[in-house]
Amino acid sequence: MGGGCQRIASPWARSRCDVSEHWSFAQNLALALLLFCILGRFLAVGLEEVRGNANSSAYDQRSFLNLGLNIRAGKKLTDGNRHPLFPALLALFARREWAYFTEAKLLSLGLGTLSLLLIFWLVRCLWGSGVALGVILLLSINQAFAHESSHVLGEPLLVSLSFLAWCLTVRGFVRQQLWIAAGAVAGLAYLTKATGQLLPIAFLPTVLWVYGRGIRRAWRGVAGYVAAYGLVAAPLWAYNLACYGHPFYNYSTTHVMWFDRWEDKYAQGPLPTLGSYLRTHSLAEMLSRQWAGLGRVLSMWAEAALPWGREAGPWELSPWWGALALVGMAVRLVCAGVHCPPLSGAAGAHPLSSGPGGHAVAGSSAVPARVTCRLTVFPGLTI
Repeated sequence: MGGGCQRIASPWARSRCDVSEHWSFAQNLALALLLFCILGRFLAVGLEEVRGNANSSAYDQRSFLNLGLNIRAGKKLTDGNRHPLFPALLALFARREWAYFTEAKLLSLGLGTLSLLLIFWLVRCLWGSGVALGVILLLSINQAFAHESSHVLGEPLLVSLSFLAWCLTVRGFVRQQLWIAAGAVAGLAYLTKATGQLLPIAFLPTVLWVYGRGIRRAWRGVAGYVAAYGLVAAPLWAYNLACYGHPFYNYSTTHVMWFDRWEDKYAQGPLPTLGSYLRTHSLAEMLSRQWAGLGRVLSMWAEAALPWGREAGPWELSPWWGALALVGMAVRLVCAGVHCPPLSGAAGAHPLSSGPGGHAVAGSSAVPARVTCRLTVFPGLTI
């Protein structure tokens, strides 16, 4: 009797299995097509921007191009403001020809595309394919990201390294061994741009906040993070100390931050510093400047919250794509909350989705929400 039931039920089981396999294939195919469309649109817009970017002196492009030439010639590692990782990539093909500028722009666009792919993979590992598609769609239609990716600038590389370091740091609260890799990647982000130092600045107080009195349980991981970060950043620190007299020297933070107006850089005599600013300004002047600056920063944060740029009008397509992506991500997260299966297996056997001992864990449930919130808040408090 049992064998007969098994024989009767077996065709139904095979049918359900076949349907499940076909449905999984259809989901993966749809995922690949959507990813192709997002990346294709980004590349099409980026190539158009590359063609329109004919002035190599616009923004910081000339400085990056010159630094690439100097690194190739062995003359400089940094100019005191721009950090060396992106110019070192430029140095691989740097030469005094027009093709150098074109190839540098294409390198930036390629790094922007790789950033989208890396972020898609990381978000998919942590929160599933639906959220990953929404995230890279929002990033790909962001006008600032498209603009930076079509110019000879280090921001596309900084975005990918910063997000990778952030993800490794978050997962490190489950597997502290990942903090060594997080520190090394954060060091690479610092070698790309000075703002990369916000990553360790956010990491250390977050660990104190999360562990509290039990901080001793995390000392090995913290030491590994700091050691890896310092090891990667050490060449730049040593160069700055030898050439500028301070390991953390940066023209913008050492001087520009203390200008009363941009024209101060043309003034005769020594450039302003923190010490000269404190000696020449009253407390009321300092508070007034701080208040005015906070007002501008708040407006910038509000603009940064939009997936499209300030230049995008209400009738352009980007806002509608952004709204669609936000709705899709919200639906996906709601479905995840009621235990809907992921679109294509978000939590596999990889470092970002494995718990202690290598056991797979659910991407979004393994890391406390307070960790991701605090790692996001601390950089904002330090800007």
